[in-house]
Amino acid sequence: MTEWPIDPAKGAARPGARATRREAYAPFEGSNIGAWLGFKHFMYLMEEAAIQHVREQWGGPGALWREYGLGVEIVDSSIRILTALHLDQLTRVEVR
Repeated sequence: MTEWPIDPAKGAARPGARATRREAYAPFEGSNIGAWLGFKHFMYLMEEAAIQHVREQWGGPGALWREYGLGVEIVDSSIRILTALHLDQLTRVEVR
């Protein structure tokens, strides 16, 4: 168990910290423009990768809540779409 309160310098990802990589397919219901996926589904894939990063680094949102009373919230994010994402196309997201 980590000492309370958590020192952000110890818990935050630092330069050289291991990145989380997640591969996934977008949900089928996201194909709302023919076989293309809409913008919000890019964000869903990113959000799932960020939550996976929290799981790998700190035990997950549930563990942080139960042990320390800390909630996980994505308060700012951005994504640039450089090409269309099609249904059945595997995506790779990296979180640092």
